[in-house]
Amino acid sequence: MRAGGVDFHVVQHGSGRPVLVLHGAGVDHREAEACFEPALDGAGLRRLYPDLPGHGRTAAPPSLRGADDVVDALLELAQLAGDGEPVLLVGHSAGGYLALAVAQRRPRSSPASPSSARCWPAPTTSRRTGWSWATAGSVTRATAATS
Repeated sequence: MRAGGVDFHVVQHGSGRPVLVLHGAGVDHREAEACFEPALDGAGLRRLYPDLPGHGRTAAPPSLRGADDVVDALLELAQLAGDGEPVLLVGHSAGGYLALAVAQRRPRSSPASPSSARCWPAPTTSRRTGWSWATAGSVTRATAATS
């Protein structure tokens, strides 16, 4: 999917309301897919797992000069993914911060804009990840709260 001048590699699963799931830094979509797919499978959601620019199969074009440009590209990706429908945003680690930034920038008048990032930080026992930005229960609550 091309958005914001970036050719995003995106893996999709399921059908239903779209949810854009963003991975952390230094990995690709497979990290978020492995983390969230067991919880989201069967939830009636179309799950989209993009490789962020400079990760996996998504190149970082020279036009991206910083995090603000990445957020703009992700906002456009979310609007494309939604195809006129509100999009849920989920992120893990750095992806959680990007999801929140995308939600803060969404144009309020656009029906395809991401719904507010409903991320409930929850401590995890993993010293490697530090924080997990969504759980199966919070995604279920987010779906109910934004339906």
